Amino acid sequence: MKPFHMLSLCATWLAACAPASVYQDPVDQGSSAAADLGAADLASPPTVIEFLTDRPVEATATHLADWGMATILDPAIVADGTLEIHYCQAHFAAGSLALANLTTAIDAYNDIPGLAFHMSLVADPNAVQHPDLTTFAFPANAIYLDYDTLADNTTFAVTQHQACRAATVIGAPKPCTRAHIYANQTHYTTDSVPSTSPSVGVFMHELGHAFGQMHIDGSDAHPVSNNESMVYDRLTIHGPKYDSNDPRGTVIPAASLAFLLTYYADATPGLDTDELSVHQVMTLVDETSGAEVEFAPAKDFADGDRSLIAGLNETKWRWSSAGYFVTCADATKPVFLGRYSDLSTNRTDTRYSIAYSVSTVETPASTQFTRVATASLSSASSLSGFVTDFRQIDWKPPLTVGSGAAGLPASGPVALSKRQLTFAVDVDNNLAERHEHDNDWTVTLCLYPESDTACAAACK
Repeated sequence: MKPFHMLSLCATWLAACAPASVYQDPVDQGSSAAADLGAADLASPPTVIEFLTDRPVEATATHLADWGMATILDPAIVADGTLEIHYCQAHFAAGSLALANLTTAIDAYNDIPGLAFHMSLVADPNAVQHPDLTTFAFPANAIYLDYDTLADNTTFAVTQHQACRAATVIGAPKPCTRAHIYANQTHYTTDSVPSTSPSVGVFMHELGHAFGQMHIDGSDAHPVSNNESMVYDRLTIHGPKYDSNDPRGTVIPAASLAFLLTYYADATPGLDTDELSVHQVMTLVDETSGAEVEFAPAKDFADGDRSLIAGLNETKWRWSSAGYFVTCADATKPVFLGRYSDLSTNRTDTRYSIAYSVSTVETPASTQFTRVATASLSSASSLSGFVTDFRQIDWKPPLTVGSGAAGLPASGPVALSKRQLTFAVDVDNNLAERHEHDNDWTVTLCLYPESDTACAAACK
């Protein structure tokens, strides 16, 4: 395998800042936003080397317009530390899973370096019992969270801005001093059972709307103006909706950090650090047609045009007489898309490696994996110089996996066998990251003997 070289990439941020916009999931009811903000409106092209795509993430005017809503939580109440997160005590009971997940999401936002978030959680004193939301006195300078029965039963959550005023900068979203987020109690019937409670990812997503971010494919009222804007994962990506199955967690995609820095930058950012963050849900876009799909690494969640992920991330493999595994779907070497954000602003260039690894047993320890593909990359500038700090990096090499890599006989498995496939970044711990988490994902593989040509044996 030839070595990979990466461009280290840099960003130019402009601090900038209606009728209220409502954001529902999965249904949008957004308003249009103007596009007079951001860096020069020509995104730097991606660098494509063999199986790796290194894409600069820049807050251009088009990106800000396509990524952003018409309304946004007022940056002034974020900057002065007065923004509070209030919640209904009846639906976010003390010790409940819902409150724990909300707390995790708020802590994650507060911890994003370079941003001015210092939000505090408040048990709303006027919501000890579930209030009548049609007459409720919403708290000032706050986001209020509650459960409610939403009109559209296909919707899992909704975010709406309130108390908005005109923007003072042409093209900026209208700043609002209040917002509310409602979880649909048709779906979320408890606050403590994992299979019926909202996940950390749901709260990260809805807070993304509160802080002005559009869905990746826009909305009926505000479609994206350039399909290229959709290739960047953001906090408002969709995923599984319950605590029991949502892998999104607290991952901060580079595009969301670029967007948030435009409006909520801290006066003393302290960003001179390294950070990589593996995406647990990804999007793929046909930039010509605008077709889009959001999917988890094993494709057990996929929302949108599934044809865009045909042949990718197949987890059912069959042994081939050629001496390696092929996919059951099309009898070719498996190709997995692994994606991560480089959120580093440290200009010291450090080499690090990314890898796909297969376990040698069904339930492995960390030492029971075989690396089957590895690439060495740079954390900062490379031969082509420095372009932008933030990057979204895709790697999808064909995987040549022999029987030995999976701890199986030379002739392949004699019966269905399960193994784990992991995509991980900085596998040798060369970088001193701000957070040593969100560095990998793992999926379960179903490995079939060559004789099972239909891969018919059930694999759960």
